[in-house]
Amino acid sequence: MIEREQWEQVARCMGERWGRRLKARHSEMGRPITAWPCGLDDARRLIDELLGPRLSDDEREPLAIIVERSARAIWSEKRLVAA
Repeated sequence: MIEREQWEQVARCMGERWGRRLKARHSEMGRPITAWPCGLDDARRLIDELLGPRLSDDEREPLAIIVERSARAIWSEKRLVAA
């Protein structure tokens, strides 16, 4: 079980992993790494899958922002990061 105190770190790690996987998938398919292809709704879904009903909207939104920004940062890195 993930404790509340760990949610931000988990969200950051989740976003980084998501960004790496998506970037690797695009590269493997020969797609160019251009603008970040996902959004906050995608990040909210990831948070819901992990933490689900334990979160209120006020708790979920900042975590979704952390996930999305962390993934976007990985996506924007010039080098490909292994998944």
